[in-house]
Amino acid sequence: MFQGVCAAWGIEKSRAEIKLITVSENATFVLKLDGKEEGVVRVSQPGYVGGPQAVASEILWLNALHDIDGVRLINPVPTVRGTFVTTIHDTSGIGWTVVSTKFVSGEVLEDLDNPAPYYETIGSWAALFHEAVAPLETAVWLPAVQLGSVEHGRPIPALGPVGKRESE
Repeated sequence: MFQGVCAAWGIEKSRAEIKLITVSENATFVLKLDGKEEGVVRVSQPGYVGGPQAVASEILWLNALHDIDGVRLINPVPTVRGTFVTTIHDTSGIGWTVVSTKFVSGEVLEDLDNPAPYYETIGSWAALFHEAVAPLETAVWLPAVQLGSVEHGRPIPALGPVGKRESE
């Protein structure tokens, strides 16, 4: 996986290190360049939420939300091909959907004693975003999941074209 991440984002392997942060429905890694935290790499399990097309739609939607005043979001980093999503094959030939964002310091929610209040806030914002885009044409559907008491899983709009520590 490490070699694939470096190739996809044009990173010199000798400068890079990735370390596992957390595993949920995705495996999330911190990307260090020259020892400094520079990015986050999210690896989705095969078939997760409709595959690479769904993840690409999610990233495009996220990028569009950057234009809303008062909303601070992560910044996806494009691959050397200019896309935000890539598929990296493991040694068994299985393709994993991978995205990278710029690093944001803070605590990992899964590490908190009680992350529920944060999930409620995230869920509330997600519901507002979904309400705002519900009339738009959709590219993919997400499965319904619960974030606190707010149901998440409405369509994502089509806004354009759509663990183990690794260090070797």
